[in-house]
Order: sequence, then C-alpha cells, then structure tokens
Amino acid sequence: MLGQIKMRRRVLNLTVFNGLSNLFLLLSTLFSAPTSAQTARFPFTFTQMKMGESVLENMVVCMLKDSDGYFWLGTYRGLKRYDDELTMTHTYKPNDDKSLVCNHVLALCEDKMGRIWIGTRDGVCYFDKLKNEFTRLKELNKPDYACLNIMCDSKGAIWFSIRDRGLFRFDSKTNTLKNFRLNANISNKVNANRVLAHGLVEDPFRKGIWIASNRGLNYLDYESQRVYNQGYNPNNIPLLSRAIFSGITIQAGQLVYADDTKGEIVWYDTQLHKPTKTF
Repeated sequence: MLGQIKMRRRVLNLTVFNGLSNLFLLLSTLFSAPTSAQTARFPFTFTQMKMGESVLENMVVCMLKDSDGYFWLGTYRGLKRYDDELTMTHTYKPNDDKSLVCNHVLALCEDKMGRIWIGTRDGVCYFDKLKNEFTRLKELNKPDYACLNIMCDSKGAIWFSIRDRGLFRFDSKTNTLKNFRLNANISNKVNANRVLAHGLVEDPFRKGIWIASNRGLNYLDYESQRVYNQGYNPNNIPLLSRAIFSGITIQAGQLVYADDTKGEIVWYDTQLHKPTKTF
C-alpha cells in the first residue's frame, strides 16, 4: 500500500538519529494516512537542506526548537542554529573556555532561562544567547565523558546522564551538581550507571523523572529525592520489575516505552500504573 501512496518529496540530506521519537513519528504518520491509495497524500513535503560540505556536518544527531522559534542542530561538527537559512555555527576552539566544549554534539534542551544546554562526547556546557558565549561544567568536561541525555525539568533543574557514570542533577539556583551514581554504600541510587540514550524523561504529571538504564527502569521522585526501581519497589509497581527497555518518551500525557522483552511499544498511564495500549 505504501508503495502506491503518491507523495511529492525531495531528498533530505540530513541523517537524523532520534531513536524512539522518530519511530513514533513514523507510526503516527502511517496511522493518520488516508486509506485510499488513489487520493492519499502525506500532509507535508521534504525540502533539501545542506548543512555543509562534509558528511559529518550533514549528520544531525539531535534537534531542538527553542522558545524564540530557532532550530538548533547537534552534529558531529558542532552546534548549528537554523532559521530560514543557516544563521549560526558554533564549534570547539582550542584555548577558548567560552567556546563549545566538543564538536560531537549528542543532546540538547532549553531551560527556563532560555539557555541552550548541550551534551557532547566530552562533557556538558550551556549557551547564553544574550552573552553569545558558552559556560562549561568543568567537573564533567573530560575526555570520554559522553553526555547521552539532557533534560530541563519543569522546576528549573537540569538533568543529564554521563555514560557509565550515572545520573546528574544541576541546580540552577545554587549552581551545584549532584550525582545519583550506583554505589554499594548508598541506598538511594539508580540501578545502573549506564543510562540509555533516549532514556530520560519527566513524568507527565511533573512529579518526578523516569530513567531507563541497561538494568531496567528507575523513577526519581522530586519531593523526596528517592529513587524507585526493581531493588526498591515498596508499592510493587509492575513496570519497575521489567528488565529490558531500549528507550522511553512522553506522548499524549503517557509514558511510552519500548519493551525489548516482549518486542512491544507500550503506552503506560503513570497515575493508574497500567498500560493503556500496545503496538
């Protein structure tokens, strides 16, 4: 059927790695498409947008639309801001602490102050649009400190994961950093230090965050700062007992996750603690 659908398109010269989010976009497109092959058309067209001359410049790893309407594109050759045309490119500059910390950009988010947070292969920084400069978190700016997730929550805190080093929280009011790293001597901890890419989202009701690791799912409650998972599950929530996830996101007020154990995509009501549909 899809081969019969007529769609005007041009080649898109961007390779976008958005994991689970792209899958949901594809599914919603398929299910919303008209059933008549003779008249069906997708409600969009693709326009060619060339970022640069090299393959690495055209490889987009993450995207963000900020509160001013600009698109920010994380590539393997720096951070690019795009409007109707490419208007700004930021790259790492040796001996310049106010430049991008690393050209290999992996994750983006915007906080309540309008700052753009950037996770890279070698650490974390944020961009102040008014000052037109970057500020680095020096504790985390080290070789191979790859930041796979950044999330700016509804309360103003910034959460991010560093590969094999656990979950971090940055308090914008006090400029302090807290690490929820797996540690045998700490009871309040995530169940693994490896947080998956696309494995960090705020709960739809904004009471905490969900963290998907290579050992299952965690839930961190904002008020108590307590971490719940398979090792600490006093309410016996079945979701926390599932072992294998490959990504999580939020859609229509529900937690959506890829359950690798059953080979399903599941929509989950976090208030009722039960799935509402599967695919």
